[in-house]
Amino acid sequence: MDFSIISWAHTAWQIWQPAAPQAIPHLTRIGQLTEPGTWDSLSFPALLPIIGGRNLFIKATGAGKTTSRLFLQATMLRLLATLPPGRDCALRFLSPTNFRQGAGNLPLPMPANVFQRPFLCWQAFAAAPLRLPGDWPDWCAANLFINAHRIETVSVTIDPRNPPFVGFVGDVRYTAQNNDPLYLSIFQALAQLAPYSGTGYKTTMGMGAVALLETP
Repeated sequence: MDFSIISWAHTAWQIWQPAAPQAIPHLTRIGQLTEPGTWDSLSFPALLPIIGGRNLFIKATGAGKTTSRLFLQATMLRLLATLPPGRDCALRFLSPTNFRQGAGNLPLPMPANVFQRPFLCWQAFAAAPLRLPGDWPDWCAANLFINAHRIETVSVTIDPRNPPFVGFVGDVRYTAQNNDPLYLSIFQALAQLAPYSGTGYKTTMGMGAVALLETP
């Protein structure tokens, strides 16, 4: 059953389980299109290539804001439900990235630090039923590891009155050493979110920009 395109009313949702390893769906259902006719109407799913394709932007005013929020939350839930679990992902850090570590900064792509901001962004904007398990960061710290990287240290001057901002840029591949399908699906969902949330310190100044790379 392709959960990326069936309606929310379909009985198959009653037996939903995290998707078996498979290709990431290129189309995601966002609703239903209906064209009325003289004798009958034509109705078919409204599909968009959200993952790896197009951004979804909604402009709403007044009461439409509530509807738009519910629509986005439903779309988030469908993306989480249909992304197959995967043990690998690769990220490209486009601008200098570092992480607050006690009194200083850590310019290294440790998994728990990299995925913290996407996790917090998801939790902040998701409705209560869509929030992720609170122990996922602990799972990440214990089960995600770097298995390949090509990074370098760079520094940029943000404010001449302060020391340069030191971070890393380059490509990093992460691998999970745990086969829990739900947590692996969350891993893939947060990897998809990372390019939008950024990661690390001073993201509002352009630091910590991330791109998701294809993995073989």
